Amino acid sequence: MDNESKNIFSDQVLNFVNRIEALRLSLPFHAMVIEAGIQTVKNEFIEYLKKHSLIKKESKENLTLNVPSEQFTNFHRYQQEIDRLNLSYSIIPCSFIVTLVSQYDVLIGQLVRMMYKTHPEKLKKSEKSLDYNTLISFETIEEAKMSLIEKEVDSVIRNDHLSQIKYFEKNLNITLQSDPEIIQKFVEITERRNLFVHCDGIVNKQYMTICCNSEEEKQVEIGEKLKVSPEYFMHSVDTILEIGVKISHIIWNKLQPKETDTVQKSLNHVAYELIYTEKFELAIKILDFALTIFNNNLLDHNKLYYSVNKAQAYKWLGESDKMQKTISEVEWTTLSPLFQISYYVLTDDFENAANLMYVIHKSNELTKSDYQVWPLFKEFRKSDQFKKVYKELYGEESSSFKKVNPKPLSNILSLENL
Repeated sequence: MDNESKNIFSDQVLNFVNRIEALRLSLPFHAMVIEAGIQTVKNEFIEYLKKHSLIKKESKENLTLNVPSEQFTNFHRYQQEIDRLNLSYSIIPCSFIVTLVSQYDVLIGQLVRMMYKTHPEKLKKSEKSLDYNTLISFETIEEAKMSLIEKEVDSVIRNDHLSQIKYFEKNLNITLQSDPEIIQKFVEITERRNLFVHCDGIVNKQYMTICCNSEEEKQVEIGEKLKVSPEYFMHSVDTILEIGVKISHIIWNKLQPKETDTVQKSLNHVAYELIYTEKFELAIKILDFALTIFNNNLLDHNKLYYSVNKAQAYKWLGESDKMQKTISEVEWTTLSPLFQISYYVLTDDFENAANLMYVIHKSNELTKSDYQVWPLFKEFRKSDQFKKVYKELYGEESSSFKKVNPKPLSNILSLENL
């Protein structure tokens, strides 16, 4: 269930989440491309060997290659291409960890900028300064102020990642390290990134010292070369996304206390997007975080959205006991039809859910698109009760294709290709 509300902070959060999820989706495709490239070169190599009769079969188990001097250059070229493509299997995942952390750095830079733009008085505490020649080069005070902000951003980004967190804690009087477990995981990822950038992934004393309590550190020794498995990469994506979302919303809520409702809606939107892409465990972590940090300041309508989304995340994970516990904490019968239908579909009471569709249609609380898209209605959409009422209300089968505006796809599709 989504209740998105946008502003400059939410735009930055959404941009960060989209970039991190883009990396999650991209790595498997890169692996497929590399694998296809290796197979193509191998096939060409085999054809080359056959064409020039370079394969000598001594027995069923043994094959030898006879390579005359005039063929050695081509033979070596094929071997080199295959070796280099195989090498890319280990290089590309490491580069994705580097890119993953760099996207987090982009978010941190934006948060520093927004801190000083929304509270310019904090620049008075900055240790950065401008020399006279630089100062007189600016046409306005605003330009000088922006230059100071950029110097502050550059200074923060050059610090280690734990120092960046402490920087915000000190400047905003907030706590960002309340969850030691995720901080520990996050620091290990950033230190591994440093090894990839500066040491070709070779474990050094600094990594062992800083990451002394992490599970990864316990499994390696100094001098060992670290790699990135598919499991480690996905774990890293979840960790970077989780800590980025949490930190940005704590800072946002501190800087703009009058936007508490928008901050809470933004967290719900992030959780909804994770549920939509079936990242249920991560969605639950975000929702639990939201319930914890706002505590008594959580607005009632946002608390209901959190409850619905947390319950459906448990439902799709097959954890029915936790789902029941979540929905038992709400008195659904006194709520609007929107939340009542949520309760009915969560408990698979499709008869009552379908009857509420008539009421909701009159109040326009839900659109046709909501019924078609929301994960909440995933099982309900399959029911005869839903199909019957949907056709009555909208004059079409619920299985009909959804009409979309083709303009957003203009960079992917062209009429010539259709």
